[in-house]
Amino acid sequence: MDNRFSKAIPFTIIFWVGMSYLLWGQGAPALTLLARLDQYSSVKYNDVWGYTAPDGREYALLGLRNGTSIVDITDPNNLTEIVHIPGVNSTWRDLKTYQNYAYVVSHNDGGMQIIDLSNLPNSATLVNTIAGVATSHNVFIDEANGILYAQGGFSTQAVKVFDLADPVNPVQISFFGTICHDVYVQNNLAFVSEAGRGTVAIYDVSNPSAPVFAATIFLPGGGYSHNSWATADGQYLMTTEEAGGFSVKMWDIRDIQNPNLLSEFLGPSRLAHNVVIDGNYSFISHYADGLKILDISNPNSLVEVASYDTNPATGGTAGAWGIYPFFNTGKVLVSDIDQGLFVFQFTSNSSPLPPALAASGNQAIGEGGLLSVPVSATDPNNDPLTLNVTNLPLFANFRATGNGNGVITFAPGYDDAGVYPNIQVIASDGALSDTVLFALTVTNSNRAPAVNPIADQTTTEGNNLTVAVTAVDPDGDAL
Repeated sequence: MDNRFSKAIPFTIIFWVGMSYLLWGQGAPALTLLARLDQYSSVKYNDVWGYTAPDGREYALLGLRNGTSIVDITDPNNLTEIVHIPGVNSTWRDLKTYQNYAYVVSHNDGGMQIIDLSNLPNSATLVNTIAGVATSHNVFIDEANGILYAQGGFSTQAVKVFDLADPVNPVQISFFGTICHDVYVQNNLAFVSEAGRGTVAIYDVSNPSAPVFAATIFLPGGGYSHNSWATADGQYLMTTEEAGGFSVKMWDIRDIQNPNLLSEFLGPSRLAHNVVIDGNYSFISHYADGLKILDISNPNSLVEVASYDTNPATGGTAGAWGIYPFFNTGKVLVSDIDQGLFVFQFTSNSSPLPPALAASGNQAIGEGGLLSVPVSATDPNNDPLTLNVTNLPLFANFRATGNGNGVITFAPGYDDAGVYPNIQVIASDGALSDTVLFALTVTNSNRAPAVNPIADQTTTEGNNLTVAVTAVDPDGDAL
């Protein structure tokens, strides 16, 4: 199937109880659902991509039928939509990032939207729309070379090639191919999934201004060639076919003129959607079967190591659409057409584990009070931890006490009433980190007024005595 802006607003996190198969044990991969966010159920969802900002904060770029939702997922206990970027209504939307920009295409004459992400977590802004990509099913960015490849909407320009030297104003430098559903580029080779043709065409894009056809992979049985993804070394390629009963396939492409089918996988629903690869694992959005994770360290034998069913459907094109597993923290994003955004933690059998902070929760104190908030983090690998707290108000300080522990002390004065959001606690082992956000509310304290001292007075019988009485209110309230 693939067939103006608001400020940050926190939303309720919904924990989905779906069928999951989690492999636990020493050295075994582990998949854990961290959170789910479903705030556009009446609109429905499509693809998803991820973005890590320079400050380390993590975001989901979630495709909707009416635009793009940018969600801060740094703290899974506090998923927060930063902004909704409206877009043309479309069942199909695809997203990728380059530098601090997101590029969004749709299948319904909406143009290619370019979103500036540099002001996150405060906001994100639509800065340009490229009409030359009026209709596009898929977009891919070769980040190493700064080249964007957009599916041409099944037009005569099957794949459109853009130079991103000016990221806000891409320049089309060429086009190639005869039919395209999806395109993936690595090591100067473009793999074009050619839809109903049942083939994957390979092009040499060493010179992106003049791509050259190189080879074709013929999918057995001629399924609907949907998408492909290569291993980091470029020796193997996985393909999906969006047709019932057609498997996800692993190919040996060390000789692209003689590709060799090595192994296959298909879940119970018998309909896979997209596959991406990160290291020794492939991640499949498998429609009604949800998320499937395979160990591909032996390309001749694909082994399912974890899965999570994101949707109660048992077949058809309901369920998991897109997937993003490339965060350094091990978080994995899945978009489900009906159920929204899922955030998982995946730990491979070779992955170091990030530290874990205890949630602080939002805090409150009255003016003139004193509040101590303990901070505690643990590291499953027993790595030494450093703690850091940012965005503290001036009347607060943080003191680390060692072993992943510390305390934040708040001592607001009588002019400090208000809400102090986004206080950020970070625990780091030097490579991986965990972040928790909380807010502090300082409530107004109404102090009693004080009557100024009155000296002893003397008068005589029959005389009037006037005594001036004055008082002050420390909060400036009217008396």
